[in-house]
Amino acid sequence: MKRARNPYAILALLGLLTQAGLSGFVIVRQGGIGAYAFRSLDAKEYFALARNLESAHTFSAQTEPPLTPETWRTPGYPLLLAAGTVLVGPHPSGLIVLQQLLSVANVLLFFGIARTVMSERRAMIAAGLFLFAPYRLYYSLWLLATTCFTTALLMTWYGWRRTQTSGGTLAALGTGLMLGATVLIRPIALLLPVVLVVAAALPRRQSNAVPTPHRRPQWTSALAMLAGCLVLLGGWSARNRAVAGHWGLSSQSGVVLAYFKAAEVELWRQGRAADRYVETSLDPSNLDKPHSVWGDIDRSLHQRLADLPAKTLSTLTWRRLAQGNRGDYDPFVVSSALAAIARQMLWQAPLATAVVCLERCAMILTFPAHLVFDREATTSRRLLHGAIGVLYSALILAAIIRLFRRRICWGDALFPLAAVLCLLIATTPQLDPRFRVPMLPFLLLIALLPVPRLGTKTENRETNDADIGPDVLPNEA
Repeated sequence: MKRARNPYAILALLGLLTQAGLSGFVIVRQGGIGAYAFRSLDAKEYFALARNLESAHTFSAQTEPPLTPETWRTPGYPLLLAAGTVLVGPHPSGLIVLQQLLSVANVLLFFGIARTVMSERRAMIAAGLFLFAPYRLYYSLWLLATTCFTTALLMTWYGWRRTQTSGGTLAALGTGLMLGATVLIRPIALLLPVVLVVAAALPRRQSNAVPTPHRRPQWTSALAMLAGCLVLLGGWSARNRAVAGHWGLSSQSGVVLAYFKAAEVELWRQGRAADRYVETSLDPSNLDKPHSVWGDIDRSLHQRLADLPAKTLSTLTWRRLAQGNRGDYDPFVVSSALAAIARQMLWQAPLATAVVCLERCAMILTFPAHLVFDREATTSRRLLHGAIGVLYSALILAAIIRLFRRRICWGDALFPLAAVLCLLIATTPQLDPRFRVPMLPFLLLIALLPVPRLGTKTENRETNDADIGPDVLPNEA
């Protein structure tokens, strides 16, 4: 009798070979697997936080004593890096290897969840497309929270499905804890707990594929989920209250809203959207170039804090605030003032704000398609951007068609759809492909969801694969 192939083993082997090939290519071309580790300014800060957590048991980004407590970052990803340094030492290359293994694990986790809502063949197609997604591979080489954040979202999705199928309080509590951990990795996920807690409290059916009566509102599950989330988020907020005198997850929300969101809208309103690569850039090569919008924000900030000494005000500029809020004044007060400035800027041009946000949502989902029109790009890069952009655009088109063309099991699609929309709302109008990577498994699942069939056994989802036809993406590099 022929032994059945294990899909997990196949995916794991393909994943390891793919990551090994990628690593070998980087080693040959760049001289080491850690060549991209610190490609982002954020990576150096994450690494410093992890080093101090592991060696001094202090959450601080300072490289020399005194180790001032950090309030700019949340602790999720630095804690993972600190755990990694215990295993492989404080070596970026070793941490990159661990991150690539985690990236492979994400593919297996996605497959395991996907096969609960579709046939194994569809789930393998979806997992295979995710495995070879270019930006999933690319950001597995950076010391950034992208891979870890994707893991947390997938584990939260698994917990959500357990909560929906079993309705148990313990499963809901675990899902809430995962939601809290996800937000502590990337605060852009903050809208997701709100949506899921509300959804958990509403009457629901387990699946559209099997007609079952609506259940009563699941208040116990919703409250347990909320409690689990608040335990972690409240605990970290209490820590910030103790070390900085303010409740809050971090002191960066106002900074991001002003310098990276309101500034994008203002540039678009002035007809200077193409200048965003300089005006909102902290790249050392751009620091001496004009940042007129950021300069205007600085002047508004100084007017709001005019009672402060001139020496203190001189430290409150975009050069010190936009990357880490390193001024000589209370960072939470500065963040609050910048948030007020940003809201004023956005409300002064509501139409521009709406247009830019919608445009950037589309650009994030189809990135890097818009770079085909980049004047500074070479022909070869335009071709690469165009090819990848077409593939991601095909994925978005397939997901939209699947949502609106035929019946869909909303119980299966709720979490993926909520995750994508919540991340889009939280990140727009910033344009960064790192924000799109965690959306990919959810978009793939939506695009490949089977048509619900009455009488089909929900638990196994043995849907006829002959139905896959028009819903399958042609391919993804």
